[in-house]
Amino acid sequence: MAHLQALHPCIRDAVCPPEYPTVGAFHQWLANARAGSVFAYHFGLLAKDRGPEEARAPEVEGRARAAWEAYERREVELTQARVRDGLTAYLATKTGRGRLLG
Repeated sequence: MAHLQALHPCIRDAVCPPEYPTVGAFHQWLANARAGSVFAYHFGLLAKDRGPEEARAPEVEGRARAAWEAYERREVELTQARVRDGLTAYLATKTGRGRLLG
């Protein structure tokens, strides 16, 4: 996946694992990243790649859920960058703030 960084300026400085990142890699990045750091947690078309609700792809679903939960805690901002037709980079940018929901 790192080779995709050259295709779009928005993802040039993103943490971009060589393969699709694991949920654990996302959490490790989240715990150690500085404000402004960017993590590319998915490449593709997320809604399509997650699969139908009754048969979600577990790793894709896990990454999407981890990113969304971090967003809900205000730890990241979530954005997308279209790399080319049919290929979108899904990015989490560390905010430097956060709060517990409850």
